[in-house]
Amino acid sequence: MGEEVLELFSRIYGLRYITLRLFNVYGPDQNPSYAGVITRFVESASMGRPPTIYGDGSQTRDFIHVLDVARAIELAIEKRPLEEAINIGSGRSISILELAKIVMRLAEIEVEPVFDIKRPGDIMHSCADIRKAREVLGFEPKISLEDGIKELLMMQKQLPPSRMGREP
Repeated sequence: MGEEVLELFSRIYGLRYITLRLFNVYGPDQNPSYAGVITRFVESASMGRPPTIYGDGSQTRDFIHVLDVARAIELAIEKRPLEEAINIGSGRSISILELAKIVMRLAEIEVEPVFDIKRPGDIMHSCADIRKAREVLGFEPKISLEDGIKELLMMQKQLPPSRMGREP
């Protein structure tokens, strides 16, 4: 609806705009109550507890680190408003089950995920088509999902800084 309002204001008032459609953003200090599956998995792993997966874990998501999002916003500000809607994500999807396995592996815990009933309204698959972000903004995600998870685990004091491959 917001995009439609912008388009209407553009036609009526000549408003110039750019809309960034952010996919599943994660990173340090994220509130786990807001779409924070990575944050919740990392918190569970840091306490040695298994992650809870709603449904069978086959649902997929496209996760993007907050610093990549910040860089996309900077690129959008540098450009003239284009009356465009641009997806900002990694351009890759991963299943929630595979995400849980990555978090457990990086946290070095040997537990099995706990499965709970599927949440109503949960979409099955989500992946950003970032071709326009590449073409229009010159955007390319830089932080891999594994590096982002390692950072979060390190912040939870589960991994020494050397596991990140760089100094803190």
